[in-house]
Amino acid sequence: MNRIKRMTNIAMIAAVYFVLGMALQNLSFNVVQIRVAEALIISAIVSKDGIYGITVGCLITNAIGVALGIGGFGVLDIIFGTLITFIASVLAYGLRNHRITKLKIPFASLMMPVLLNAIGLPIVFAVAYHQAFIFNVYVLEFVSIFIGQFVSCVVIGGVLYTKLEGNLQKYLNH
Repeated sequence: MNRIKRMTNIAMIAAVYFVLGMALQNLSFNVVQIRVAEALIISAIVSKDGIYGITVGCLITNAIGVALGIGGFGVLDIIFGTLITFIASVLAYGLRNHRITKLKIPFASLMMPVLLNAIGLPIVFAVAYHQAFIFNVYVLEFVSIFIGQFVSCVVIGGVLYTKLEGNLQKYLNH
C-alpha cells in the first residue's frame, strides 16, 4: 500500500474519532464515560493504520477537550489517555487472530482498551484529582470506566466489526 493511501487512512480514522468524541462530548468526557469513538478499535484490529489513526484521534480529541474546558485532566489526560489508547491499539492488533468465542469476534482485541483504560485511568485520576491512591475510589472508577469502555469497544465495536470487517479489510489493507 502506498504512503499517501496509508496517511489518508490514518487521517480519516483520526477525523472520525475526533468528530464522534466532540459530537458526543457529554458521553465522552464525563466521570461515567462511554466514548463511542473507542469503538474504532476495530480499525486497529484490521490494520496498523488503525493504531495510528486511533492514537492521533485520541490525542486531538483530548487536547481540544482540555482546551475547551470539557476534558478535566489537562496535560495528564492528553499524555496518558493517548498513551493508554496507543498501547491498547497495539495489543489489539497483536491479538487480532485470537478468537475465543464461536462468534468469530476478536474478543481479546476488543477488550484491550477496556482493560487498559479501566486499570490506567483511575491511576491518572488519583494523581490529578485525589493526590493520593484511595483503594475504594480506585475500584469505583475502575468499574465505571470498565462498563463505559465495554459498551463502546465490545458491544458497539463488536457489532460494527461483524458488519464491517470485510469492508475494513478491503479499504485499510489494499
